[in-house]
Amino acid sequence: MAENLDDLEDLAVLALLLDEEEKTKNNTKQKRLWVHDVWKKRKTEGEFATLYKELVDHETKFFEYFRMPQYSFNVLLHKIENDIKKQDTFWREAIIPRERLAVCLRYVYNFTMYMVIYFCKFN
Repeated sequence: MAENLDDLEDLAVLALLLDEEEKTKNNTKQKRLWVHDVWKKRKTEGEFATLYKELVDHETKFFEYFRMPQYSFNVLLHKIENDIKKQDTFWREAIIPRERLAVCLRYVYNFTMYMVIYFCKFN
């Protein structure tokens, strides 16, 4: 009978040690971030926040950057604004339509330039 008690005590100690080890593992897991700290600065330090304000004051630079005059940019924005607008959530703010359009235009322009370079080089 004493042998059974020793076995039960050993099992109880082993169970407590395993439980403690599991708690330690769960506490050391790195938390996942919904929005990384780097992206939280986007509204104040991002390319759109800093550069767009400057481009609006200089029509020629605006045209060079977006490949269209401000008037066309604003007309296009007005036409598609409701279609590209997203809703803010409890966890994060949506990207505003003006910024979404700006990113899209830059992406299209850069892609076009890469294609021109590619075709010039390989044709």
